[in-house]
Order: sequence, then C-alpha cells, then structure tokens
Amino acid sequence: MSEHAHQEFRALIERAQRGDEQAFSALYTLWYTPIFRFVLARVGERSDAEDLTQDIFLKLCQVVPTLQLRAESPLSYLYTIARNRVTDHYRKKKSLSLEALEIEEVEDKTMDPLKDSIRQNDLSNIAEALTGLSQEYQDIITLRVLEGLSSREVGLILGKSEEAVRQMQVRALRALRECVKE
Repeated sequence: MSEHAHQEFRALIERAQRGDEQAFSALYTLWYTPIFRFVLARVGERSDAEDLTQDIFLKLCQVVPTLQLRAESPLSYLYTIARNRVTDHYRKKKSLSLEALEIEEVEDKTMDPLKDSIRQNDLSNIAEALTGLSQEYQDIITLRVLEGLSSREVGLILGKSEEAVRQMQVRALRALRECVKE
C-alpha cells in the first residue's frame, strides 16, 4: 500500500474519533473491497465473506473511539481484525469446505472472452491449491500477492520481521507451485 493510503486511513480514523460520521462511511467505502477480497480468499464462500467483512467493519466502528494506531502501518490494524475474524470463523465452523476463489475485479470490456475463461480457470486452480497450504502461507500469499501489501506491512500484521516475510513468501510460492502442478 502506498504511503498516501496509510495517511488517508489515519486521517479518516482521526476524523471518526472526533465524531465525524462521514469519515467512517468513507473508511467503509475505501476499504470494503480490499478487506472483502482478503476474507473471500480465506473462506471461499461469498456469503460468509460478506458477513465476516461486515463484522470486521462493525468491530472497527466499536474500537474507533479508543483506537491507537501504530505509526508504521495503520492499515495493518484493519487487516489484523480481518485475520482474527477469519480465524474465529474457522474455530466456529470446523468442517468448512472451501470453494473456488472468486476475486472481484472491475470488468475489462476489451478482454478476450477466451483469455478471461482461461484466467478464471487459473484462479480456480490457484484457489484450490491455496487451501492445501498452511494458514501462514495462505496469509502471506493473500496479503503480499493478492492485496499487494509490502513485506513490512505483512510483517506488522503477522508479527514477523520483513526478512521472515520475504523468506516465507518464497517458500509459500514454491509450495503453491507444487500444489498447482499436481
């Protein structure tokens, strides 16, 4: 995420803490889709992802008045809430079966239907392979590759050093490649 995104998130939180209701609405509008994609990649079910994402923003709304953001990456707090909520979801629903990952993107009207079909098939294969990886590897790939967060930001979310995140990413992508080959 860009420095601008972090500053914008911080500014909106500060406005929300001062009672500006439109600031929370703006937070929701700006960050719903990235958080939804993160959750969807983890749970696989659109309806579950929608419910969990709503819960995440409700939790954020509850803690905004007392929230103390870290200087390094204020957005890491939102992803941490999301990660914890997904973990809670799995604890409650032990026998959840993950289905193909559907990542919502803006439709490209110029895209070739054949290429789009191949791309969707590739995404489904990758999503299925992701489910065979450990929780940490899934987190690393989702946050670094799908969400585009930096190693530093992922480290803050997962409580790991930047170097550890980079090493884990290499191992996670190698494991994912092996799963996709199979």
